[in-house]
Amino acid sequence: MEKQSEKDISKRLDVSVSKIDRKLTEISSRTVLRHPHLPKSMNWDEFKATKDTKGKMAFIITDNENGNIFDINDSRKSRDLEKYFKRYSKQERDQVKHISSVFYSGYIYLVKKLFKNADISIDRFHIVLQAYVALNSTRVKLCNKSNPNYNKLKDYWNLIVKKENDLSEEKKYLKSKLYNT
Repeated sequence: MEKQSEKDISKRLDVSVSKIDRKLTEISSRTVLRHPHLPKSMNWDEFKATKDTKGKMAFIITDNENGNIFDINDSRKSRDLEKYFKRYSKQERDQVKHISSVFYSGYIYLVKKLFKNADISIDRFHIVLQAYVALNSTRVKLCNKSNPNYNKLKDYWNLIVKKENDLSEEKKYLKSKLYNT
């Protein structure tokens, strides 16, 4: 077999590039799985994808036991992920024991539907991110000129989120003063 672009194949066969793309997608959906077994513990996440994916975000599966990428799916949509995971037998899916994921309800629903024996947890990065976003949005809402603590909220906002060990004694004093007002 030779590597050829879809454009070259379409010219050679005198058909459209989209027809070649559809045919290759059809063939790839019937091919043997790259991985015969699902990891017992996996992490699900999404990331900004390239232009050739179905949506703006792609879906990544990481094997928690060895930290390696297990697979990347070009769509994070529930129906596409359900189709992807249903390529594995029910017996194979039932051997998955743990899935860590983001807060997205579609993923949680999918775990409950397809992975009956898996525990689900939210990964700590996303928990910390949610807390930070909530804290910062509250700070911004309070940060108006009529608020007597306006200067503290504006000038010292980064003290709120810093670890106490990373602060100098002066900054610790400012942080305690900020919380006590």
